[in-house]
Amino acid sequence: MAPVTKALLFDYHAGRVTALQRKLIEDWLEDPHNRSVYYETLIEWETTHPQYVANITAGLDRFRSRLENTPPSVSTNPQGSPVRPLLNRLPISWLAAACVSVFILSGWLFREPILYKTYATEHGQVQRLTLPDGSKVVLNANSTLRLSRFGWLSNESQRNVFLTGEAEFNVTHLLNNQKFVVHTNRKLDVEVLGTEFVVLARQRATRVVLMRGKVKLHYQASRQADKTLTMAPGQKVTLNDHKQALELTNVAQPNDFSAWKNQKYVFNDTPLTEIGRMIQDDFGLKVEIKESSLAQRQVSGTYDVTNVDELLNALEELLSIRVTRQRDRVIFSQSTK
Repeated sequence: MAPVTKALLFDYHAGRVTALQRKLIEDWLEDPHNRSVYYETLIEWETTHPQYVANITAGLDRFRSRLENTPPSVSTNPQGSPVRPLLNRLPISWLAAACVSVFILSGWLFREPILYKTYATEHGQVQRLTLPDGSKVVLNANSTLRLSRFGWLSNESQRNVFLTGEAEFNVTHLLNNQKFVVHTNRKLDVEVLGTEFVVLARQRATRVVLMRGKVKLHYQASRQADKTLTMAPGQKVTLNDHKQALELTNVAQPNDFSAWKNQKYVFNDTPLTEIGRMIQDDFGLKVEIKESSLAQRQVSGTYDVTNVDELLNALEELLSIRVTRQRDRVIFSQSTK
């Protein structure tokens, strides 16, 4: 496949490509990463090529004239009474409003990829990122991070990112003390100035672990006003969805909670049910524990998760249980030996 260059994309935005080049670009856009590059070049091209303001009234006049001057192919008015064209019966303001509505709807439907840059990982994938301010992010598997394409650093109040999944942040401190805020969809936001921490925002749990620096948590308490909590290094905060409250504990090894960035799991009396949720989130496998007595069996130690099958084999040997893999399904059951 021929390379898709910036010059070719500029020609595409300007409508100067051949049918083959258009097909090449459409195939190239099947890759999500390429779509991000596409929107970046679109923004750059539109900045240097401001578009004209359409004369809607003149355009409608030309359209009406074309319709009125085109004879009907089949008569549908046997009485011969004059039929006014539909466009003549509609006020021009209605037609103009309809056109504007279509333009607005198109912009609304496609606003997300244009306004925001999104980083996403697949199951079993870990990605390292450098944000425009120099902050470092390690994005765990099955996670997304979103930030604005426009004015992210020019916003005087704060730098906002939106996380679904899990990520480690090493935030750069700016001279103007601009805040860095991680927003989650779990009723918990993390505000920092310059620090290193891990945020987990999944269905199974919402958690923040602070390695160094200082962060302030903003969370919604049940039937109460929003609350805040300031964390110190070596602390872990978990959001209890049932109680709608934060649970604060001290951890001896906070770095264990980001071992996944080196494709490892560190377990410390971790129940099998929690390990199953981790496998489900990070590798996209549906996990079933046959017997309730197995759910609370605990595991400790450090395990390589470069290959999920190696982890499953280790659990089978360690717990003396039976582990069955059926495509995207894993079953834990009592050993029959």
